[in-house]
Amino acid sequence: MEAATTDRIQRMMDAEAAERFPLDAVPRLVLLRHGDHPVIEPGELYLLVIPGQDGAARDAWMAEHFDRLEDFRARRLPEVKGFMVTTGARDSAGLPPTRIMQMDGISLLDPEEDEIARGLTPVPEALLGPADLATLDTLITAGIAGSRAEVLRWPVGRIRENPAYAQLQDRVREISELKARF
Repeated sequence: MEAATTDRIQRMMDAEAAERFPLDAVPRLVLLRHGDHPVIEPGELYLLVIPGQDGAARDAWMAEHFDRLEDFRARRLPEVKGFMVTTGARDSAGLPPTRIMQMDGISLLDPEEDEIARGLTPVPEALLGPADLATLDTLITAGIAGSRAEVLRWPVGRIRENPAYAQLQDRVREISELKARF
């Protein structure tokens, strides 16, 4: 996304936030894209929300105003995948406490739009270093895969196709049968 487009969207977000929220509750909003945070995949957009200076203020603001924020995202920024809600304060490690929320703005009934609708099961996050993330993101940017999850499914599929995997499954069955005897 070009800088002029980002600036235009930022101005629109600032104006919209000033209209939607009470004067004392206008959050600072920043559009984030790939490269701004490790959780953001190529082509994704997130909205960084900074409603206050501490965790208690953040939580109180979320309880009172989150519905307005989600309505704003759904109506004006439907391409935004989620929110990163943080505070202006930093913790003992020097990092702002952040909560990441992904939105379910797509149809879970449409297999073209959502992986869960295709019968895929979410697996807890893999912890990857910068080199591994860069590898996944390069494959996405090159058009080889549509998401990090899709890239990671590829080697699992190759293992399953290997004849040695069938032998491994047989061994696991044998072990299970032996365990059942005891």
